[in-house]
Amino acid sequence: MRNRFRNLRQQFYAWRQRRPFERLGMVALLLVIWPFKFAIQALLNTFSRGRRPQRIIVIQLAGLGDTLMLTPALAALQDYYPDAKIDFVTLHGYVKNAFQNHPRFNMITTLPAYPGQWIIARFVNRSGLKLVLAPIWCYPSLLLKHLFSRYDIGINFALSDFDRNLGNALLYCLNVRRRVGPAGLNDKLLTDAAPVNYGRTQRATAYLKFLEPLGISAASRAYEFPVRQNDLETVKLALRRENVETSRPLAVIHPGGKIHINSRRWPAEYFARVCEFLSDDEGFEIVLTGDDDDVEVCDQIARSLGTKVKSIAGRLTFTETAALLSMCQLCITNDTSTLHL
Repeated sequence: MRNRFRNLRQQFYAWRQRRPFERLGMVALLLVIWPFKFAIQALLNTFSRGRRPQRIIVIQLAGLGDTLMLTPALAALQDYYPDAKIDFVTLHGYVKNAFQNHPRFNMITTLPAYPGQWIIARFVNRSGLKLVLAPIWCYPSLLLKHLFSRYDIGINFALSDFDRNLGNALLYCLNVRRRVGPAGLNDKLLTDAAPVNYGRTQRATAYLKFLEPLGISAASRAYEFPVRQNDLETVKLALRRENVETSRPLAVIHPGGKIHINSRRWPAEYFARVCEFLSDDEGFEIVLTGDDDDVEVCDQIARSLGTKVKSIAGRLTFTETAALLSMCQLCITNDTSTLHL
């Protein structure tokens, strides 16, 4: 009886965490406003058919590395529509933090957390009306925030079935005038479907394929991530605190990366041997980097080599890591966001 009561209490707490009454109120408000928005936009579109795009919304729900690989497409998009503002929707708060000062973005929105349930199940196996209703229930606050932005173009740079379904449904619910996304599952919600093969195309090149329905072609595959002066000053201070001799060539070693998505992580002892060679035979000053999850592997290497390496893992933000990489002569890293940076 006691266990049953505990389970009921936990279920009630999980139900409260989902804030059902608040969500229901936003859904009701959205459904009341939605028809007026569609009617107003249809009227405006009738009188501005020749208007150049002024607002563009881009949806990309992957991580830092993929967002970096998206930057050539963003550059080509803005070069083609120089007067348009680009709003960005991401799944991850850390992507927003890293790119909030990127010159290509006007505004970045993170998908609100949907507590209590595994959100992927609400989108992966849905289509038609059920799929259109899913973002209305799960993300009414996001739809209300962007509903009257009057987007001329929306592009869903989707990787997985979840990304494809959710992104396409969001563009449809926002009534974006021209909606571009990957061909295949639920592309009926789009106005233009791009045949993109991620399995056979380098990711940055694949992202540029999404622009072809708009008549945009680009030769440059160069990533963009400007380094800020205040990040450079923070990095220089961190190096001074670790007594890094900046008169010697600097090597940045990144031995970490998320294990659950990165089966190609090189062993720590291999990195240690490379660090020893670079320090003894090549005269490099060596700095180990990583986020909070990488502190353990960096400390393991540092303990084995003593003063030959300095670890600043967990101390730099993504933008500060970019500043550090701009100062170094050599970088050795696992296949993680630092590689693309």
